[in-house]
Amino acid sequence: MEADVLSRWRHRSMAAGWSLAEDWWTPEVEVVLKAVRGTCDLPQACWALGAARAGAGVGVAEGMNDLAALFAVTGAGGPPFAALRSFATGWAEHGFAPLGELHCEDPLTGLVTAAYLRTRLAQLYRGTARGTCLVAAEPPDPPRTWQNASPPLSTWPPRCGGPSQGTRRWRCWGPCGWGP
Repeated sequence: MEADVLSRWRHRSMAAGWSLAEDWWTPEVEVVLKAVRGTCDLPQACWALGAARAGAGVGVAEGMNDLAALFAVTGAGGPPFAALRSFATGWAEHGFAPLGELHCEDPLTGLVTAAYLRTRLAQLYRGTARGTCLVAAEPPDPPRTWQNASPPLSTWPPRCGGPSQGTRRWRCWGPCGWGP
């Protein structure tokens, strides 16, 4: 019986404009079907389906049409507002989650994020960050507190002409512009 409902639901979604047939089934599809039958929490299942659809690149309107197709084939009428709200919330939370990772500074430490550092190092290695260099310095003594640690890179000589004051070792990678 469940396989028949899944087949009818998929067919109805395809007829309503589902764009990629091979992307339709996910494990959350079966959980939502069980929730419509009353065996588990419908809003939670719809939230999970919305997140799965967003992760697959399905638009919110296409995903909601898919959810409506399920309710149509089961004879349950239209989807309840709580189910639609949960679906949209799951879709939005999953779809917009990467936006929170776009900052280049960690809000707690003020340091650059690992993703930003990886991007900048990759640019340096590829040679696309022209006129820049990477400097690694070791302070003469271990810093007593974090406030008097070595100065930020923005205060070091831009052409990497020598070690910054207070350092005893330095190394430069990239187009450093040696000389005066």
